[in-house]
Amino acid sequence: MRVAIAALIALVLLLPGPAAAQVVDLSTIKCKEFLDSSKETISYIMMWLDGYFTGEDAGGFVKARREMSERDYVNFMRSRFSK
Repeated sequence: MRVAIAALIALVLLLPGPAAAQVVDLSTIKCKEFLDSSKETISYIMMWLDGYFTGEDAGGFVKARREMSERDYVNFMRSRFSK
C-alpha cells in the first residue's frame, strides 16, 4: 500500500504544470518585427494564422501557404489585408 501511495505522489509531482499562454497582438506587429523574430516565434504565429484562416473557403489558401517561403507568406498576407 505504501508503495502505491509513494508511486502516486511521485506521479503527481512529475506531471507538468499548466501551460502559460503568450499574448501577441498581431494588429500591432510590423512585418520587419515579424521577420526579425526567432524562427520558433515565426513558426508559432504562422501556425496560428494557418488555423485561423482554415475555413470553408480556405482550401486554396492552405495549399498555397505550404508552398511559400516565410517572406513570400508575409508578402501574401500583406497584400491580402492591405487596403
